Amino acid sequence: GLMTTDFPTVGQDCIPPRQGTISYTEVSMHFQGIMDNDDSIRIALFLRDTGTAMPLKNLLKSNGFLVEMEAEVKGGTSFLKAFNPADFTRLRAVVLDLVGQADPLGFAHEVCARCPVDAVVVALGSENDLGFYRRLRAVGVSEYFVSPVPAEELLQSLRTLLHLDSAAERRGGR
Repeated sequence: GLMTTDFPTVGQDCIPPRQGTISYTEVSMHFQGIMDNDDSIRIALFLRDTGTAMPLKNLLKSNGFLVEMEAEVKGGTSFLKAFNPADFTRLRAVVLDLVGQADPLGFAHEVCARCPVDAVVVALGSENDLGFYRRLRAVGVSEYFVSPVPAEELLQSLRTLLHLDSAAERRGGR
């Protein structure tokens, strides 16, 4: 009789089945990795009130940022326990709200210590004091704004600190 096989036999073009199983988490992480454009700038938002952060989040997203980590910071650094130290390694930027913190310098230091050395940390606070600014810089903060700061100004500062505008200009050949 007539025999046709559309299926390759082992040894032909057949890929052997993978040993073990792949978990749902592995799959979703893989697809998340594909869906997140690798050009996106991974940022963490540690703000007092994530509700009021919506305009900032939308502005960041429309400008190539990916909000990778987010937490409401009410008091102290206890919120950091929710994250794995490895979560911080891919961050390029952090926006950190110091308003209402009992120890804003210690708080900033604790967050900066977890971030990659080249990550940009922009702090927001209520103190308008040069000495405070210098102490923040000493613990690793890249820039400091007295709250409230317009979202556009924050975005522009992040773009400047991450050298995004100069890179775009170089690509443009100007």
